[in-house]
Amino acid sequence: MSWMRKERSLQNGYARIELDQFAYAVRANARLAAA
Repeated sequence: MSWMRKERSLQNGYARIELDQFAYAVRANARLAAA
């Protein structure tokens, strides 16, 4: 599928964004767990 090829080409660009979102989610979950 063409979308898989496109997504694969953009994977490196989105990797940093996904890691930032994951770190934010972890911090948010830790804050909720502490509350």
